[in-house]
Order: sequence, then structure tokens, then C-alpha cells
Amino acid sequence: MLMSENSNQQKNGAPMSPELRQYYLQTMGIQLWQQRLPADADTKPIQQPVPEKIEQSVAGQVEPELTDWISLDSAIQSCVACELHQSRVSTVAAEGSESARLMFITTAPIFDPASESALQTSQSGQLFSNMLKAIDLQRDEVFLTGLVKCQLADNRELRTTEILCCEHFLSQQINLLKPQLLVALGEVSAQHLLLTKKSIDELSTQSFHYQSVPLMVMHRPEELLKQPEKKRQAWHTLLQIKHILNG
Repeated sequence: MLMSENSNQQKNGAPMSPELRQYYLQTMGIQLWQQRLPADADTKPIQQPVPEKIEQSVAGQVEPELTDWISLDSAIQSCVACELHQSRVSTVAAEGSESARLMFITTAPIFDPASESALQTSQSGQLFSNMLKAIDLQRDEVFLTGLVKCQLADNRELRTTEILCCEHFLSQQINLLKPQLLVALGEVSAQHLLLTKKSIDELSTQSFHYQSVPLMVMHRPEELLKQPEKKRQAWHTLLQIKHILNG
């Protein structure tokens, strides 16, 4: 994220403020015009209305509120809020149990020859399953989703606008699941959810809250395959997860 550290006060999952929304719109290159008032006016300048489609994407205010998994999945499949829909092969809303106590949030669906629609490659998925088994959990007992629900072309980096357009889907998944614990997988996911520029090495040693739900940070399995030395910290995080779930 490109936010300043002063924005960390919002990391506990509070609703998006007008200031934060304005920052994101400016990041997207959308100019915000303000009405000039007389010098003796007591009120602050009034921001002109943001176009409805942009406002919904950024603020996550989508009507009607989706209150069941079927409606949410249908809305994700038909979403055209950002340019990802033009090149996606498929959407992946989530994998796992809709009654899970533990929710993992990674970046985005990937294309894997072994699976046309998945949130992990077959290799990283196997490591993820083994990590869960180490704390007495099965893959179908947890809930895994991404910041965005469409596959990325050529596995490129996510854009801020794309994450924002999917933000309301993630929020509604959390509302429906009501997990006991959230785990952000990877630096991109952690930095977006916590509105910080801190590295994953710093964040993985701390605990946070997002939308009033406890949140921890851990390296993605893909990263652990490339950097085995990070597995020690990941194991420490897994033990904390087990302690929280069993507490």
C-alpha cells in the first residue's frame, strides 16, 4: 500500500472514512472538485458527489446487501466493476468450509495447469494442507479466499483499484462466516487489510484486528517454498493460531 503510517489508526477494520476514500480516488487519478464557499462560512467545503459506480467500488457500499452464500457467489461471478472481468477465465469466491472458524485471506486466484480455478498452485496447496495438519486441521475445515476473486493475467501484481472493487465481497464473506480468527497470507494481503507499508517480517510478529475480528499475518505457502528459512516464523504463527482456536 502507498498509505502513510499515520493511516494505521484505521487498521482495526473501521468503515472507510471520507478522507481514506478521497486518498484512493486520488490514487486512481480521479480528480475531486470542491465547492468554494464565502470566507466567513462556518462549514467546510462540500465535496461534489463521486460518480455512483466509483463510489460503490471504493466505499464497498453495494445494494442490496448480500445475505447468503449463493447470492454472494452469483454477484462475484457476474461482477464487472474493474477491468479484471475482461480477461478472467473464471472467478474463485473461496475454497473450504462456509462454517469455518478460521479464515485465510490470500491475494488472488491463479492459473494452475493442475486446476483451472484455484487460490493456490498444486505445490503450494499441498504445503498449505500440511501446515494445517501440523495444527490438527484439515483443508476442508478452514475458509480460504482472496483480496480479489478473478484470476490475474500472467500472475501480475494486483492494482489498488482492483482490490477496492472487490473489498465489499471480502467484507460480506466475513459477515457471513463470522470467523473466530483471520489470517492474512502474504505481504500484499497484510498491507492492504492493515493499511500499512510495514514489511511482512514486521507484521508477522504481531497481532491485529480487522472488522473487530482478531487477525494474524503469515507468509504465503508460495513464499515459504522459495524461502524455507521463513518456515520457522510460520510455524510460530501456526502455534499461535492453534492456541487461539483452542482457547
